[in-house]
Amino acid sequence: MMDGQRKFAVNPFTFRGVASYAHAPLWCLALISLPLALVISSVGLHWVNRAIVPPIRHAIEQLPTRANLKAGILTWPEDATPILSEGPFLSLAVNPSDARPLGQNGDFQLDFRRDRVLLRTILGELNLSYENRWTLGLARAEVEPWWGAWQPLMQGGIFFGMCLFLQLSWFGLATGGTLGVRVLALLLHRNVTVAGSWKLSYAACFCGAMLMGLAILLYTYLQLSLTGLMILMPVHLVVGVVYLIGATIVLPSVSRVGPRAPNPFVPQLETTKVTKAKNENPFRG
Repeated sequence: MMDGQRKFAVNPFTFRGVASYAHAPLWCLALISLPLALVISSVGLHWVNRAIVPPIRHAIEQLPTRANLKAGILTWPEDATPILSEGPFLSLAVNPSDARPLGQNGDFQLDFRRDRVLLRTILGELNLSYENRWTLGLARAEVEPWWGAWQPLMQGGIFFGMCLFLQLSWFGLATGGTLGVRVLALLLHRNVTVAGSWKLSYAACFCGAMLMGLAILLYTYLQLSLTGLMILMPVHLVVGVVYLIGATIVLPSVSRVGPRAPNPFVPQLETTKVTKAKNENPFRG
């Protein structure tokens, strides 16, 4: 499609809709990608506010009056609460003696030991040692005001960080998919430029991203397990590939675009004469 035939593109839900971005202005991509990134980031932040913030706030309320982390060693009163907070998503517990197993049911379990923190998920366990240079006061009187001051900044950082991550991810996936679109377009004789291939690849990411946003929302309300969420992570990439291939297939063919090439077996002079003969006025004397 020629530049003068560019159309406004806004529909990323069908193959033809995604294909239309190949010949649409670049701002059409921004018209969809920016709001979409904001919506998905809002869903992610909603999960953080529902799944992570409440357990942390409850854990802070259970902190003892005297506790600290110094030189890589956790000092914790023996009579303090071992399980600080527990929920379906996040569980926080303190076990400085390593002497008793703690029953935790969250998808993400943090078990603070004497010299390390143990992270448990369905993928296994991860031991993270405390840094020797860390000196932290863990009493409630110290942690509570710190959390109250930094919580809004952390939430804002998470939101804008997710927006930036999504944009960079789509940019990288589109750059990687450009070559695939070009090769498939050449094999199928489809009309698309390099820039158009990149825009098509970028638009092909949208449906997969919306699927992932829906999965996070379902997980937030316990309608989808962590296992299901992890399965959908690679699936949403496959959805993008399907849209990329389908949109390339429905692109206009080269034969339907531009003037027909001259016949190489007819001399140019003879072709000109025939054309002039057809254009002559038969009624002229």
